[in-house]
Amino acid sequence: MPRPPVQPWVPLPGHKNLDGRARHTPTLVRQKTYVLGGRNGNQLFNDLWVFDTECFQLDLLTETCTFGSQGLP
Repeated sequence: MPRPPVQPWVPLPGHKNLDGRARHTPTLVRQKTYVLGGRNGNQLFNDLWVFDTECFQLDLLTETCTFGSQGLP
């Protein structure tokens, strides 16, 4: 089976330095995807982002949440 073509990484409008991450919690609500916390190596994130799939806009809702990622081992 042939491999699909590689898609290039394209920064989104309103990117605002969203770092790559793993172990985050994405949640889809209607046309918006919310991304909470996560980690990148030893760096832990406790922020909340929203991506609007209709207008391709990414916004930081809060830099620090009172809930969320606690850095699981």
